[in-house]
Amino acid sequence: DQVVRALHSTFQGIHTDITKGADIFSTCKKQFPLVKEKLVALQEVVPAQFYYKYSQMWQYKITSFVCVYALIGWLDSGALVTLQQVEDELGLPGKKAGPNAFAVEIEDYLYGLASVPSELVRFATNSVINGDFKKPREIAQFVTQLHAGFGLLNLKNDGLRKKFDSMKYDIKKIEDIIYDLKIRGLVSKD
Repeated sequence: DQVVRALHSTFQGIHTDITKGADIFSTCKKQFPLVKEKLVALQEVVPAQFYYKYSQMWQYKITSFVCVYALIGWLDSGALVTLQQVEDELGLPGKKAGPNAFAVEIEDYLYGLASVPSELVRFATNSVINGDFKKPREIAQFVTQLHAGFGLLNLKNDGLRKKFDSMKYDIKKIEDIIYDLKIRGLVSKD
């Protein structure tokens, strides 16, 4: 719990000084093995047959990790991280090892991804403040594609559906940023 909170807190530094992005990413990546270490220890304590009985206890931490990992992955490479990449980073065998094997549940992965747009909206705002007028367009394109991907899912009326619905407000905020840049002549109109 503390390790994931520290990781998330470290990542939040990107919003105060985006010029230190590489240093913050490096610091975050150094904390990834600590999260992996905690999950390995957890696998030794919780028997496989009790996985689902206790999995709710670490669900939020996994979701939080997925969010930070996906953000760093996208800001580093411009690509969306896969569920398999997250499980590999955490050293989890995944569901291919059996139904009760430790894994990042698909819902936790999706919740983590659904949290990414709100962080990217903050990043877009801070990018503009620091003079990077191209980043909001990249973010808008990515968030729109992510929203479209979620739209393909048959989401029930639950928390994940609410997260999906909130993405349209994040898209609107990014579009407002781009609109402001365009009317001020800071980006091209195409």
